[in-house]
Amino acid sequence: MKYVYSRNLKIVYSLLAVLLIWTYSANRLFAQCTPQSAYLIGSADDLLTVYVNGSAYGPISYVNAGTGSPVQISIPAGAFLSTGNIIAAVNTNTAPSVVESSWVIDVTCTNGQHSYFTSNDFAGKANSMYDDTACTGPPATNGGFQWYQPGWNAAGVFTGSPTQVTGAPGQGGWLQQFYSPQNGQLMPFISDNNTGTSTSGCQSLYYRGTFNLNPQVVTPPTFSISKSGPVSVAQSFYLSGLSYALTICNSGQATSLPVTIADNMPAGASYGGPYPTYNPTTGQMYTAAGGTPALFIFPAGFPGNGACVTIPYTMALGDTTVAPCQRVNTASVTWNGAVQASATHVANIIGCGATPTFTPTNSFTNTFTPTNTNTPTNTFTRTNTPTNTNTNSPTNTFTNTPTRTNTPEYVRFSWFWNRRSPNLKRQLVYPRFLKRRGAGFPNFQLYGL
Repeated sequence: MKYVYSRNLKIVYSLLAVLLIWTYSANRLFAQCTPQSAYLIGSADDLLTVYVNGSAYGPISYVNAGTGSPVQISIPAGAFLSTGNIIAAVNTNTAPSVVESSWVIDVTCTNGQHSYFTSNDFAGKANSMYDDTACTGPPATNGGFQWYQPGWNAAGVFTGSPTQVTGAPGQGGWLQQFYSPQNGQLMPFISDNNTGTSTSGCQSLYYRGTFNLNPQVVTPPTFSISKSGPVSVAQSFYLSGLSYALTICNSGQATSLPVTIADNMPAGASYGGPYPTYNPTTGQMYTAAGGTPALFIFPAGFPGNGACVTIPYTMALGDTTVAPCQRVNTASVTWNGAVQASATHVANIIGCGATPTFTPTNSFTNTFTPTNTNTPTNTFTRTNTPTNTNTNSPTNTFTNTPTRTNTPEYVRFSWFWNRRSPNLKRQLVYPRFLKRRGAGFPNFQLYGL
């Protein structure tokens, strides 16, 4: 009994050990990221160049808020390592005002996960910044390596700690921002102070750090769009001032890539405004182009996790007294070069296609002149006199058929005593026909009954 219990306990321990090893291996496999593609997106005042393991990507130049999208640059998947990636950047000022920058490197893994390297990784990170306020140039080489290459020794050179820009003028709505695909928030700028102010026209901020590919599960941007407006409109030679609204939602991850809304208006219709400008608080900017389609552009990307943006505007449908009786327009969402969702709105024109009914306002007086006309009517009586011309002449036809008569011989019936009878009873004698040979008439013979 003790032996059986001990053997079962060993089996249980073995199974637990296998399970732990499998779980550890699965977690390590799931936590690994094999790069499939990657891109860099950034914004800077005034210039920014980002390095990945010694390779430079840039420069990214200044983009005034509301005038365009942040710069996007593709990075080869082979540029990354599983661990120990050297990420470096240099942000250079060209005039005394502001020096600040923000960037995101989005790495897509073969299993669909994503890994990110961002400027936020440097915010508050000790010994990750070199501030060249004297404009002396980049740090000197050592060991045969440049400051942005693996193998370069950063000790004693990179001693500063970057700061997020939270106040003006750096966070004053001048520089184009974008949404982080990692957390769905607007990417903050980093600098050597919280306002980004720089009195030097040649100051450069150098950043350097070591990071691993840490994959995380994300839901790609998933867009939907709806359009509201009047469903019935009146007939008019020029119908304008109709209120419409577009609502765009993203239930997936935020995106830093531009999002464009195209509203294909019906023939004869036109956009009636308003023409909104860039919003520095939310980073959302949408503009409308005249004609069709009307374009609403979000150059900073779009928030995620169920965020929605509503765009109200007016439209002029033009002449609604002519066909067609329905004015149809379709709006769509385009992201990453492809249409993601669309919506259709139909406005029915009241009374279109119906036969108009007119009520006369003039009064008419009808005058009747009676005319009597006497027309005599002759009545004729027709008398028919029948004449019978048929004569019936019966014809009687007689056919004589001779009948042959045979005269039989008669025998008198009489009662007699039957002498043959022993009891001497009287019997009735009746005639019987006999056929004589060769004779044509019957013969009779009396028999007794």
